[in-house]
Formats: sequence, structure tokens, C-alpha cells
Amino acid sequence: VFISEKWANKIPRAAFTNKTALKLVADIDGLTIADVEQIMTIGVADLVASDALQIPLNAPVAQIERYVTDPEGLLVLF
Repeated sequence: VFISEKWANKIPRAAFTNKTALKLVADIDGLTIADVEQIMTIGVADLVASDALQIPLNAPVAQIERYVTDPEGLLVLF
């Protein structure tokens, strides 16, 4: 997860343990979220993914990419 340095310092450290990435940035005072794009790709686990996730080789997996930008078009979350 990437959170812009401009905004990351405004998130309390404790929040990183119990909030989703989108909720982290949505709760930042002063930040207006202008656009959110989410792309989901369904594929199969390769050797690296199956080992890391402890699932069978070729098991179905979903990859989520989420982009959040501010009104200036700057990337806030990826």
C-alpha cells in the first residue's frame, strides 16, 4: 500500500493496525477524495503466490488495485 507522504503523516500509527487502506485516507482531516478507481483481476496462483498464501498452485486468486486521488489529481492511495 502506498499513501502519499503529504497525507501519511496525518494518520495515527494505531490506525494502521485496525483500518483498511481506504478508511485510513477517508478519515484524514482536510483531505477531499476526488476520485477512486478500483480494478479487480481474477487469475490463478503461480509458484510465488501459492507459497506465500499457502494455497494450491493454480488456485483462483483476485488482485485488487485501488487508486485514490485528491482534487488536484495527485495520487493519495495506491
